[in-house]
Amino acid sequence: MKELLNIKFLEEFKNNEKFKVIDNLSMRSYEDLMNGGIQSLLRYEDRNSMAFSIESRVPFLDYRITEYVFTLPLNQRIKNGWTKYILRNSMKNILPEKIRKRRSKIGFAAPDERWLKENKNKILEIFKSESFKKRKYFNQELIINKFNELCDVGQYDSDILIFWRIINLEMWMRVFVDKDENIYRPL
Repeated sequence: MKELLNIKFLEEFKNNEKFKVIDNLSMRSYEDLMNGGIQSLLRYEDRNSMAFSIESRVPFLDYRITEYVFTLPLNQRIKNGWTKYILRNSMKNILPEKIRKRRSKIGFAAPDERWLKENKNKILEIFKSESFKKRKYFNQELIINKFNELCDVGQYDSDILIFWRIINLEMWMRVFVDKDENIYRPL
């Protein structure tokens, strides 16, 4: 990424007090912000919200908040094993305690289970196809059996992602290897 930036810009800001790294937590936070997966997550967030005509916001990535957090002492960021310490304290008597003290992250999950149920026959059609069989990447019979088992039992766990990956690989192969013109129809 650095090579894409103007050298004069880098020189001007590299010694700025605001951006100096003073501890391991700040260093890790800075690395996550600048080089971590935030850019990818923001791209996914943007595409997903646009796909459903939702105007989404990420207020905690406002540059003023980010700069402010980097100036906070460590004990305001993490204290006694609690992350986001200052945020949690500021939400006292505003958020229910159950939420304020929740340690797990909860995101917006895709409705994978519903998509599988609604498209079960079409997905099986893909798995039973000659093109899928000829790939020789997977055991076609086992894939079909496991997929049916997953749908019949209805316990959609991490296996669900494996099936989506297999479907996407097959669709990708049809487009870019087989040059299938009919691929551009919805499931």
